Amino acid sequence: MIYGVAVYFALQDSIEVGDVGRLAAYLAAVGSVAAASGALLGGIGLLHQNSLYVQTAFSFLDQPAIELPSGSENVQNPLREGASLDNVCYTYPGRSKPAVTGIDLKILAGQTVAIVGKNGAGKSTLVKLLARLYAPTSGEIFFDSVAVSQLDRDSLRSSISVLYQDFNKYELPVRDVVGFGDLAHRQDDERIWEVLDKVGLKDVVENYPGKLDQQLGRFFDSGIQPSGGQWQRFGIARTLFARPAIRILDEPTASLDPRAEEFFVDIVNEKSPTTQIVVSHKLSTIREADLICVMDEGTISERGTHAELMQMNGLYAEMFTAQAKGFSID
Repeated sequence: MIYGVAVYFALQDSIEVGDVGRLAAYLAAVGSVAAASGALLGGIGLLHQNSLYVQTAFSFLDQPAIELPSGSENVQNPLREGASLDNVCYTYPGRSKPAVTGIDLKILAGQTVAIVGKNGAGKSTLVKLLARLYAPTSGEIFFDSVAVSQLDRDSLRSSISVLYQDFNKYELPVRDVVGFGDLAHRQDDERIWEVLDKVGLKDVVENYPGKLDQQLGRFFDSGIQPSGGQWQRFGIARTLFARPAIRILDEPTASLDPRAEEFFVDIVNEKSPTTQIVVSHKLSTIREADLICVMDEGTISERGTHAELMQMNGLYAEMFTAQAKGFSID
């Protein structure tokens, strides 16, 4: 409005020369006050927003530490019988609807079991329960007929190797990136080369100037930055290096190209004493698994081999057919 008044008087030739300077200064002052007021209001809004985050952070820090109970039994490596879940349910704190419910599952020792399903079906929650990151709200998990709650916590954790879809990228030498799977054998070069070969990284690392001592990542000047798929294969190599009783792989092929997926399929199909649980959306990589479990809305709706599930013509067959269409040639 002030600018409109100024223009009006200017058109009416009713502004003296001296008034022009005063008006310009007045308009500049109004603009400065408006800008300062806007910045102040914006700062107050940002301060309020950040205070909400800080309040949440302090509320989290005020929570008492939750320590899962630990028993006295040790985990056998390899498992003698396998793992089983008996009517397992889990509800996240603050939620009313269970993430998984009524899970009954028998995993035989040395088997490869695949967990598939749509997003939000409860797959990742299930494997976190198996890894004892969460304790079931109800029901029980058994390793070799011993309840997980009765197992020694350190023995259990050392007997399970897990690679989640949001895996860590350790910007360290190759030897450490792989060797973190089993620190006691970190200097076993032959074993490291063996797992690198299994995931298709042996030739890549052999071409590094430092070989197994090559620094990975750009944090250091001498570091080499692997691609996203190579980082994921280093993560898989780390889980293989561990030689655990149970290996859990959650979406291990998310960043892999088709050629690299072939190495993973070989890992899935390999017969070994390790009991293996694989979560994957790429159904072609797990079709040879000993058992495939289909999760839907927090429960296992179908189970069987690939051939058996395709005959059922249910959710698994629907998902597999939908993925296969992308590779069909008209």
